[in-house]
Amino acid sequence: MALAVVTVLAAGLLGWRWATGATPSAAQPSLSFTPSIGSTPSPTPSPSPTPSPSPTPVFIPLVPVTGAWSTTTSISTAELAAALAGDGPSPPTVVIAAADLAPLTAHLGVLPGANVRTMDAAGVRAAILAAPEILGILRAEEIGLGMRALGVDGVSLFGEQRTADLAKWPLLVGEPADAAPSTFDPGAVWTLAAGGDVMLDRTVYLRAVRDGLGPNYPWDGGFARITGRICCGAPGMRLVVGEPMGPPGALRQLLSGADITVVNLEGPAPDEHSYHGDGYIFTMDPALLIGLHDAGVDAVSLANNHIINGGPTGVLDTIHNLETVGIAHFGAGADLPAARQPTWLTVHGLRIAILGYNAIRPDLGATDARAGAAPLDLVVARADIAAARAAGADLVVVMPHWGAEYTDVITDKQRTAADGLVAAGADLVLGSHSHWAGPIGMVGDHVVIYSLGDFVFDLNHDERTQEAVIAELTFSGRHLVQVSLHPTLILDRSQANLLDPATDGLPLLEAIRAASAGMLPW
Repeated sequence: MALAVVTVLAAGLLGWRWATGATPSAAQPSLSFTPSIGSTPSPTPSPSPTPSPSPTPVFIPLVPVTGAWSTTTSISTAELAAALAGDGPSPPTVVIAAADLAPLTAHLGVLPGANVRTMDAAGVRAAILAAPEILGILRAEEIGLGMRALGVDGVSLFGEQRTADLAKWPLLVGEPADAAPSTFDPGAVWTLAAGGDVMLDRTVYLRAVRDGLGPNYPWDGGFARITGRICCGAPGMRLVVGEPMGPPGALRQLLSGADITVVNLEGPAPDEHSYHGDGYIFTMDPALLIGLHDAGVDAVSLANNHIINGGPTGVLDTIHNLETVGIAHFGAGADLPAARQPTWLTVHGLRIAILGYNAIRPDLGATDARAGAAPLDLVVARADIAAARAAGADLVVVMPHWGAEYTDVITDKQRTAADGLVAAGADLVLGSHSHWAGPIGMVGDHVVIYSLGDFVFDLNHDERTQEAVIAELTFSGRHLVQVSLHPTLILDRSQANLLDPATDGLPLLEAIRAASAGMLPW
């Protein structure tokens, strides 16, 4: 969003000023006396009136917002002041609750321009969903799905870089004493980062182990830029060429900054592993698992069609090796009952249960007598979700491995499964398998991300297999209030890097938005 920058007004104009209601004591009148017989008492001056106490303002965190698909992530107070004042040749439309306009403009020291529209909070939310390019202002507790809460002057209230100290928020605005107090609790905000498919064999193993770059190399990425497109991956399919930008570490910061980070581990890490130069059998060196741990990955799904590539023993080895490095797991086990068990994570006192199921070659999955992945069966999943609730789950996340490869078109089976999982009590569904980042949908009030794409993988089938998204999901307590997608690009066929969502990452985000048409209310 292009917002003009204005000079901040003098400090004497800034802030919300409150009249005390006190009046200066009146000067006492001079008294004249006429001599008379007898004593005339002098009049007693009336006491000065006691000043009325100043009304104590209620301080409300106001948050600039745009639509969820906007690539704008922050704004300065100077830019916000300019937008509210209507400065510049094409100021944005600003929508704000009528009760919040005067306190905010006083706080910023400006008068509202003709581009400002006032309405109630519900109207602001509806306006943002209908026209994501406009700028809205909402109270922090009114932020919800379909919106992007902007940072202000480098401070955020949402996302993994948020502040927990509300006093640092630049738009903590005084409202009249009779205003409803804010119910926003920054201590209740937390984030879940979800990445897609991770496969540490083939080229990833070659670079990390044989070339000696180490287990952290796939996770050391920063930002990347696309420098060109070449032919070909699969017949007729273009590939991108990219290069790193700036220092490494941005990817790790995003993953480790989230309260919970989960990915799909696409295959086993057995003790008896072997390097595969190509093909579709994967076995990963257990020594590379420490890279996931060091990057901030808390838990991995093993519910996929490749987890059995090392045989039943490979499944058991993988579970042991993950536990050795301190990574939780779910979706596979020594037998079907074990594979159906969730992993449990705790955030701010909330108990999060995460379940995984595989819909690709489920006949190769776990049975009562064989190790493997939990097959995706809605009857089974319904019972598992109910059991998690009974065990005290505040939130249930389900990660299915499903759908068709090399497409972002979802199947009827996926729709049916998504509907069934939400109906059974899943709060959030995060899918994988297609090798393409797929659409986002909603089932009732619950978000379904059908595929997060290839996160760390060497599959050069086409441009979409080189790219993926990290879903940064912000919750306030049990409620999901914001979905932010961070586009990524695999460099060196082995290392994930972030793309600028406003430039090189924009085509991927637009493709996901197009694929999501009709499945979202925004």
